[in-house]
Amino acid sequence: MIEYRLADDNDSDRLAELRWQHKAEEESLDLSQKDDFIELCSASLKTRFKEDLYCWVAVENRIIISNIYIVVVKKVPKPEKINGLWGYITAVYNMPEYRNKGICSALMGYVKEWSRIKKLELLIVWPSERSISFYERSGFNDINDVMELSLE
Repeated sequence: MIEYRLADDNDSDRLAELRWQHKAEEESLDLSQKDDFIELCSASLKTRFKEDLYCWVAVENRIIISNIYIVVVKKVPKPEKINGLWGYITAVYNMPEYRNKGICSALMGYVKEWSRIKKLELLIVWPSERSISFYERSGFNDINDVMELSLE
């Protein structure tokens, strides 16, 4: 049975490992940096979980198999809405052997419901080409034009 829940500090090491695995699927990484990355990433997650970062996870047999991160952004107050919030979905990952089984779609359902409860006004994502259909099936669309300025 799969459990869906918010991650906490106890999950940070496993989430850091999955983050490494996710990036290793996309590009060649220097394995000599893996342990340092996992340590630094885990520490960063523990800090960010107390600030603006949330992570929903799917767990099977006490092992995280899928994750979706949400950065909650506070909007500048407006007269009609002082405490507006929106969410940025990022670093969505599903272990290869669990893909195409509906797990990540179910996890996204929990993310959307949690976002409604938290009163987020909208969720945004910058999808990769291969993930566009996943987001479309999850109800996302590209009706807004986003302009970007790369500073790197």
